[in-house]
Amino acid sequence: MLHDFLAENRAEIIARARSMVAARWAPQATTSELQDGIPLFLEQLIETLQRSMQPNPAMATSAAKHGGDLLKMGFSIAQVVRDYGDLCQAVTELAILKGAAVTVDEFRNFNRCLDDAIADAVTEYTRLREHSITDRETERLGSLAHELRNCLSAATLAFQMLQGGKVSIGGSTGAVLERSLRRMQELLARTMAAVRIDAGLLNLQRVSVRRLIEDLEVEGAMEAAVRGLRLTVTPVAAGVDVEADEPLLAAAITNVLQNALKFTRTGGHVTLRTQVTAERVVFEIEDECGGLPPGKAEGLFRPFEQRGGDRSGMGLGLAISRKGIEANAGEIHVHDLPGKGCVFTIDLPRCPARAGAVDHKEVVTAAERARRVLIVDNEVDAARALLDILTLEGYDTRMVHTGAAALRLAPEFVPEVVLLDLGLPGLDGYAVARVLREVLGPAARLVATTGFQEDRVRLADAGFDAHLLKPIAVAALLTLLDPQTAA
Repeated sequence: MLHDFLAENRAEIIARARSMVAARWAPQATTSELQDGIPLFLEQLIETLQRSMQPNPAMATSAAKHGGDLLKMGFSIAQVVRDYGDLCQAVTELAILKGAAVTVDEFRNFNRCLDDAIADAVTEYTRLREHSITDRETERLGSLAHELRNCLSAATLAFQMLQGGKVSIGGSTGAVLERSLRRMQELLARTMAAVRIDAGLLNLQRVSVRRLIEDLEVEGAMEAAVRGLRLTVTPVAAGVDVEADEPLLAAAITNVLQNALKFTRTGGHVTLRTQVTAERVVFEIEDECGGLPPGKAEGLFRPFEQRGGDRSGMGLGLAISRKGIEANAGEIHVHDLPGKGCVFTIDLPRCPARAGAVDHKEVVTAAERARRVLIVDNEVDAARALLDILTLEGYDTRMVHTGAAALRLAPEFVPEVVLLDLGLPGLDGYAVARVLREVLGPAARLVATTGFQEDRVRLADAGFDAHLLKPIAVAALLTLLDPQTAA
């Protein structure tokens, strides 16, 4: 009987199957696969054939269990299928070699059982894998919803207290509102970065490191001020570029910088340095968190991993950063400074220098302060808030909510700066910008405002001079309008 042959030649069948699996070009065999996977299935096969030489549900049940076991061991679906095939081949070859007294019906039944087993194992493997992925996604979405709810609750309470007129916006209640809003902005930015990575939405282009660092410094300085920290950012010379998806790279570095600011003790110092060689660009972010427990360094990049006493957040920032950096052909590591803090190192390949190339932003001189500002945004509340802020700052400001309205008003108002939302109904911001550039000429500054990073080349082609991400930071907006007040 075939099951007797399998039991009597167990060791030789396993050895032969292991040899076949190990010799495979792809998928490459793992130690766990060779040591555990093949013997596990062979034992299940022997037990099944002992019960009956006819196809029966027991085979499927055994195979399905095997598929689940292999998933738990970390095997791929290709390994599951190929392991079954290699084991079948090993049994067949050995039976022929030894002239085993196995009938044609037994072999036919054996192969039919294996075919069913492969289908059932793969089905169970796929079901469990999808269930595992769904569980992880549910956990991530649940954590995000929980964090956003906490932030929204704090912001709502702070707003209600401010609305009552009994507390000052400049006091602790105003600070609670500001922290909550900034936290929500951070959570949404990280989520969008994760979506871009998972979807493979990469747009590689030359990115000016100097410009990137300047943008990071603006946001980092505001975060440091809120937390009572000092932030030092070393400048980068013009002409240093990396090839990357700029929104993804900016989000990855921002996550690391925010992490450093979050865990540095009040009154501490965070430093962002950039080392440039002929072939590499290395960002170093040093914090004063007090150092890490032994063996904790690399674990920081695992999803839902957190450090220190501050357990706010989902523990996804550094995990997303690593994915973002690796998607841009870079590497990220952390070095512990016992008793002091950590240094996060982001290493990226540098683009070859372009002869005669000049970063447009780096040669723009600070003109006379703009006075007339046109806001074009179909989000009425957002436009109204900007209008109120700029009016209080002394700007002559108008707002409209469609591209057509902007084109009607512009020749009469002649704005010096246009804050133009790209996602307008009807005529989008790109189309409006092209017309405004012709109407207003080169002196007007067109600023794109969106919730997402956009392709700088496409923005420049449409006539835009700058780009602000929503929610717009007031300090960044005022600096853009009046560079003389950057300090």
